[in-house]
Amino acid sequence: MTLKMFEFIDDVINELESREIELENIAIDIKEVFRDIIGEDREGFLDVKARVKSSESLKEKILRNSYYKRFDNPSELLSNLSDLIGVRVECRFNEDEDKVYKIIKKQFRERTDEGLHYNRNYPQIILDLRERQPQKQKNGFVIYRIDGFFIKDDEKIPFELQIKSLVNLFWSEIEHKIVYKNYNYLVVDKFLKDIMASIKKNLSLMDNELLLIYNHINNKSKDNMWNQREEIEVLLSKIIYDVFADKVESSLGFAVDFRKSCDQVAKYILRSSEKDNTMDYNTILINLLERLNEIRENEVEFNSEITFERKLHFEDKFSKKVSQIIVSNMNNDFQWNLFFRIMFEIELGNNAEDFEKFIGFLKLELLDWKGSKKIDDILGEELAIQVKEEIMYKIANVFEIVESIEFIHNNNINAIVDKIQECIEFVTNEFLEMPVEQWQLKKDKVLNKFELTLLSYFSVAIPIEKANDIIEKIGENDEKISMAKNLINYYGKEVIDSKELVKIINK
Repeated sequence: MTLKMFEFIDDVINELESREIELENIAIDIKEVFRDIIGEDREGFLDVKARVKSSESLKEKILRNSYYKRFDNPSELLSNLSDLIGVRVECRFNEDEDKVYKIIKKQFRERTDEGLHYNRNYPQIILDLRERQPQKQKNGFVIYRIDGFFIKDDEKIPFELQIKSLVNLFWSEIEHKIVYKNYNYLVVDKFLKDIMASIKKNLSLMDNELLLIYNHINNKSKDNMWNQREEIEVLLSKIIYDVFADKVESSLGFAVDFRKSCDQVAKYILRSSEKDNTMDYNTILINLLERLNEIRENEVEFNSEITFERKLHFEDKFSKKVSQIIVSNMNNDFQWNLFFRIMFEIELGNNAEDFEKFIGFLKLELLDWKGSKKIDDILGEELAIQVKEEIMYKIANVFEIVESIEFIHNNNINAIVDKIQECIEFVTNEFLEMPVEQWQLKKDKVLNKFELTLLSYFSVAIPIEKANDIIEKIGENDEKISMAKNLINYYGKEVIDSKELVKIINK
């Protein structure tokens, strides 16, 4: 049975292709308008180009951004796809980008009731000029990027307008093909970014880039001697990605980035193998490589549901809740589905047993913090177990809200462990005298504060009603509680960013 997400994607692509001629004509109309507005003889201006988003690119974007969760039907998705049509104004130099932007801004002076801009001679084209330009991108560089709409028969057809100089055009093509659209596993990702940034600053200094590469490789071998476990985990993660990336691309028709998931799969498989037998890491790796070679030769189905051979069994509250959340998403979220499909393919055995082992591994990962045994001596074994279980259940609550597979990626697991450590240190330092009584008295405040800390790490938006409840539970005194509540309710918003809530509470 085909996963619903792929059925949705097929419906979206069919909708896009059925409107291909219409959208191509609109792209041409938009292109001609901007050529006319800017003026083809304008100094520094070169050309305007436009394109309709391709089916392959749209498929990849839907999966990458989980659009199948956000939109109910194909028409709604396409109506909200900001770059359904891409329009690019090309100019000669970097300083010409600002000149072209100012020309466009000057020409689009009229305003709609929503505060958007249009030109009287071309009322069918609406631009959103409210944002400051240029905008800062995730890679740290800036870009002139403007959202727009083309009005046709009362329908708003979205397009994205970019203004780029020749240098930035050349740079974006490199970044797009080598970095953004290339998910081949790169152990030296940070180094690649450093190199690309250097190229952006000065495209002509190629020998300097080669020198940076040479120095970086030498420094890697001398200064970063990882232990055997970490080396093998990195290597295995790369191999897993290479084996499955080809199969995923062959099955779906486009590349998908799931490198961080491979990191966690590799870590789980190696460390669970280490506990299950007495073989050294080299022998374990050889056995795993043999299994991966078998998988490489076999077909793997990526659009069918994952099932379990029997009912899953867990004893603690954390494991029960986390497993229920993952299972509910396993066949509804592409990244979760892919993660466990890879793990179940590599691990020989039944899916139910492998899944239970993984949840146990995840729990142990979160409990792997410095001083985890020391807490037993300070609080007593019985209270220490209770404190750990309560903290773990709060983590499960946050996981239910975040829901993303990114929650279990190594960098986030490490961050959560650090925050557990901070919470435990507070408890052991504050509750030295009469720890049982102190914990019963203050545990709600401690646990709610810990939960808010995790929510803020993941930048979760919190409903105002819940935010008021959190303030009530963790506020230090009536005056501060009242002040914090007044601050979050002042603007009349329905939600508040958890990081902002932390700042308000700590004032």
